[in-house]
Amino acid sequence: MKKATKQEMEVRTSKAAELLAIGHSATVVTTQVAEIYGLSRRQARRICSAGIDLIVQDFEEINLERPQMMATLVVNLQ
Repeated sequence: MKKATKQEMEVRTSKAAELLAIGHSATVVTTQVAEIYGLSRRQARRICSAGIDLIVQDFEEINLERPQMMATLVVNLQ
């Protein structure tokens, strides 16, 4: 199997981050990414981890303090 391009990896990572952001667990996201893109679970776990990193980076960019972050997360869950 050929190596994914940078653009393909960005699409996969964005999909993983999207699934995580709507509340799916890392295990579920790993399984879905593996199925969607025909990857091994090991590769899918790496993409899931990159998705988590992307979410963390987004939170750092908007510089939320903890109370604000908790309020935002609660609103999103509702």
